[in-house]
Amino acid sequence: MSSLPPLRRIVTTHAPQSDSSAEPPVRILHDGDYDDPTVGRSRRAWSGDFPAVQNTDDDFIAHDGLVRRGGTSCRTTTLRPGEVTPMHRTSSLDYNIITHGTITLLTPKLPSKPEQWPPSSILHTRDDIQETQVNVGEVVVQRGTIHAWRNDTSELVRWTAVLSDAQPALDLEEAWVEEGKNGDGKGDVRTGVKL
Repeated sequence: MSSLPPLRRIVTTHAPQSDSSAEPPVRILHDGDYDDPTVGRSRRAWSGDFPAVQNTDDDFIAHDGLVRRGGTSCRTTTLRPGEVTPMHRTSSLDYNIITHGTITLLTPKLPSKPEQWPPSSILHTRDDIQETQVNVGEVVVQRGTIHAWRNDTSELVRWTAVLSDAQPALDLEEAWVEEGKNGDGKGDVRTGVKL
């Protein structure tokens, strides 16, 4: 298994350096340990409000959960070989850019006919899951999608996601909980399906 480069954030500012205590125009930050040792998820940067305030770093802060209400965030995830994230959905619009490796996106097969909506049951067997291979350089745009990620390869997979707060998606089934719905970021719901 090959290793990936360490995570770095390069943060710029337009604030003039009028004295030695002023913020430098470019800061290089090295991210620490992963939040979740199983999945290997690391916070890269958080921004609170949107539109952002450009004149201070007050909104450029760490935050529990994936995305702050009324805000945006950027995070990088590294997934080990054979690992799978819990099936979940978020109240955000996400742009996931695969930067290293190939990953499998898992989503429910949902009814295509309006009269079959909402589905009475989803994800009871593996046949209920659609698998989509996503390669380096490809972007997955998620809009409240119930999903999971699985690394079927022998190499580490890494992707960066830019998340924007959004209105909650329709409840498809009461068993599904949105991550961060109450601002706690603990909304992952696991299914009985072997992903």
